[in-house]
Amino acid sequence: MSIDSRDQVLAILGSVPEGTVVSYGQVAEMAGLGRGRDKLAEY
Repeated sequence: MSIDSRDQVLAILGSVPEGTVVSYGQVAEMAGLGRGRDKLAEY
């Protein structure tokens, strides 16, 4: 994972409301690093 990718993941984690449970896969998708469907469709 590059520094840019790490920054993306940390920014996404910072935007997840406290008490909300997200999987590693969801965080990766939201940061544009995951596989599958639209990254922001569910959030």
